[in-house]
Amino acid sequence: MPASFALAASDVADQIVPCGSGSDFCNLCDLVQLAQNLINIGIFITIALSAITFAVAGLKYMTAGGDVSKATEARKMFTNVAVGLIIILGAWIGVDTLMKTVVRDDTGFGPWNSMGCSQGRSLNF
Repeated sequence: MPASFALAASDVADQIVPCGSGSDFCNLCDLVQLAQNLINIGIFITIALSAITFAVAGLKYMTAGGDVSKATEARKMFTNVAVGLIIILGAWIGVDTLMKTVVRDDTGFGPWNSMGCSQGRSLNF
């Protein structure tokens, strides 16, 4: 593997893992930030794959050429992708709301992944 690819891979890993190679230990805030980074990547991949699948379903629908079974298959693909996307984003909203409720502190109802970490508090492990 060329050195540029290895360097790029380590840069991406450092962006995902907040307490990368430069620190001796990770704390709880770093773990929470890692979870948030992984959730963001998962949502990004889900939306990108959904867009590609919608495009494929649209192409199938346009090229059905009057064949009812092909058009029905394309519509079923549209429906399945839409339902899957709604389930995934709904689960994300549910978990996010639950975490904001559970992690709530005196600062109010804010982003759960930064609550408690912004005041300089951290738990080392």
